[in-house]
Amino acid sequence: MPGGEDQKRLEADRALLVSEARSRQEQDGVGLLRQKPAREAFAAAAKELPTLLDGLSGAGLDQKIGQARQATLDLALVEIPAVRSAAQSALLGGDGAIQSFISTGLAEAHDAGAGEFESDRQRTFQALGTGGPNVQKAANAALNSANHADVRYFLEYGLADSRELDNSEFAYQSIGSGGAEVRAAGDAALSGSREDQEAFAATGQRAAAERDAATSAHVERIGRIVGELAGVADKAKLDAARAAEAAAAGEAAPSGQSNTGAESANGAVAAPFGPVHGAPGVVVPWPPVEGPAVHETAPVPSASPVPAVTVLPAEAEALKADGPASNGSDGHLESSMAVKGWTIGLIVGLVVAAAAAITALLRRKVPAARKN
Repeated sequence: MPGGEDQKRLEADRALLVSEARSRQEQDGVGLLRQKPAREAFAAAAKELPTLLDGLSGAGLDQKIGQARQATLDLALVEIPAVRSAAQSALLGGDGAIQSFISTGLAEAHDAGAGEFESDRQRTFQALGTGGPNVQKAANAALNSANHADVRYFLEYGLADSRELDNSEFAYQSIGSGGAEVRAAGDAALSGSREDQEAFAATGQRAAAERDAATSAHVERIGRIVGELAGVADKAKLDAARAAEAAAAGEAAPSGQSNTGAESANGAVAAPFGPVHGAPGVVVPWPPVEGPAVHETAPVPSASPVPAVTVLPAEAEALKADGPASNGSDGHLESSMAVKGWTIGLIVGLVVAAAAAITALLRRKVPAARKN
């Protein structure tokens, strides 16, 4: 289905095409009205001519001059060019010329125009082979008639009428089964002249269907790209979540490592004891060695002496700064912060690139000829 912008464009194009087509339909209607008297006269002459000619066979044409004149008028209207020319000359010559034309001139004119007669039938056979259902029906009726005036009427008027029916039916079928472009072109054709419907049936419907196919391929391509970009964005979110978990684990690791290191030592750091040189001391366990402690925090049972070394606060701070647990904690924290910043930058870049790509592709317009 076309997007919002494409749908608006199609509606605007359709409104313009229909408006232009209606003006052509009005002009075509005026032409048909002007043609109506000649068309009705042709049809009436073709219908009555066989009966008139049958009544003029044999002698006594001078008593049927009125009937002979009417037959000559009909022949001048509906027959092949050679017969029409001879009939018109007879009408100008008076009753004698009319009698002569009916007696012998008509047959002579048919012989002279044998090529024209065959040409008319050949054109009708061509229409039978290439036309739609309505054209075929009308062509068969003309070819099966013994009156050549029926073939002439088909070529003059019937072919156009039956072709218009076929074209309009084709347009309605196309609108019912086609895409947006085909529907717009079909509406314009039905709102226009017979030439508009003929153009739609010949080339317009196929061109509109190609535009529909191009639009469908474009929409499918955009959908595929959007899906791929969505997958990239989802992967980026997953990577960001994993990086955040790793950073959180890294931040929690130093305190655990410090406690483990303290517990794995050969004792625990003693609580501060009285001032040494004006500052409280920190007693650090020392490997079991015989001898008295430098400073004892409390009386030690004689059964299991615990040696210790008293360290001043400044020295303890220096010891902490030099310890591996402290260095490892600071380095891991800096690494976690770097991972966070890199991941956030990656997500922002992917989202911006995806938005720009989707916007550019959705605004792309499929160029195509609009003329049906």
